[in-house]
Amino acid sequence: MEKYYDLLILQYLESIGENRPLDSVSISEMADWLDLRQSQGKIYLNFIKEIVGNSEINEYGVEVNKGGLDTITNNTPIAMISEYPYGLSSLKKVTNGTFLVQNGMPKIKYSNGNTEPILEYFNYITQNPYNRNYIKGLDTLHNLGESITLGIYGSTYDSDILKKKRELSFLEDKLVEPFISEGTTLGDNYFYVVTSKPNIRTRKKSD
Repeated sequence: MEKYYDLLILQYLESIGENRPLDSVSISEMADWLDLRQSQGKIYLNFIKEIVGNSEINEYGVEVNKGGLDTITNNTPIAMISEYPYGLSSLKKVTNGTFLVQNGMPKIKYSNGNTEPILEYFNYITQNPYNRNYIKGLDTLHNLGESITLGIYGSTYDSDILKKKRELSFLEDKLVEPFISEGTTLGDNYFYVVTSKPNIRTRKKSD
């Protein structure tokens, strides 16, 4: 869990534009910031549902590369694959493992080192990536016919907006058409998303 907390603290410091030791950040600082991100995340989830469609998110989607403290899907039926499941609802379908893409195939890597392909989901959802390693392979999935939904959100006065937009553009530049790229602001909050066009993506065959 220490690695996860460090990732969150780094994002917090980037958002406020400060460069200081991780252990200088108080619990109350992080709690306030995470509460704000959770509130923004609920709005962002509604934002992407309007663009992508309810079923593409609720039924076919799986949230990846996030943890229990910065998920947008807790207390929802949306499935999740997470290395950091601390704090997630017991009613939620969570697979404890690492999401990765190997040879164009979405996979789960378990703590024992075993991997298996992911066959039951169509849309791989993540947002506010900790760094580019956490969006690695999403462009390949999209270009091979899977669906992805990658976004960023936060406060309009955050210091890291341009950095996050560059990370989003980094992936967008690798995508083949068709995909949707949209953004908006609501009050002091901003939301941007790049997502595969759901009505054109190839569906996996079910048994």
